[in-house]
Amino acid sequence: MVDEQLKKLQRNGLKITPQRKLILDILEEFSQLTGEEIASLARDKQPSISTGTVYRNLKLLSELGLIRNVASIDGIRRFENASVHSHHLVCLRCKNTVEIDFCPMNNELQKLAEKYGFQIADHDFQIRGYCMECKKGA
Repeated sequence: MVDEQLKKLQRNGLKITPQRKLILDILEEFSQLTGEEIASLARDKQPSISTGTVYRNLKLLSELGLIRNVASIDGIRRFENASVHSHHLVCLRCKNTVEIDFCPMNNELQKLAEKYGFQIADHDFQIRGYCMECKKGA
């Protein structure tokens, strides 16, 4: 997937920098990371990378549609790889997020789109509730 994303960078006249590749690699491995988390993981591999460089590249990669901002219940902006279709279970107490490995809405969305002549470009889906640990403490 990252190779296709890198080709899109080139098609848009942009360089494939080590920083951009690293950010895309990180977001291919992990889902829903904050900019700070991405910067921290990036520094583990490239100690000289600055937080500013990470954020500038997140903005660029987001504008190109290679990554996307994810709606977050805690108001913190998170990022994920746009080429990965994922949905999440989100704990309202600890904010832990679990990725669902299938789309529970796929058939219904297709029916809805056909009914209204709508072309779906993308969608987000979160189920909010309480994880096992937080449920125990409630």
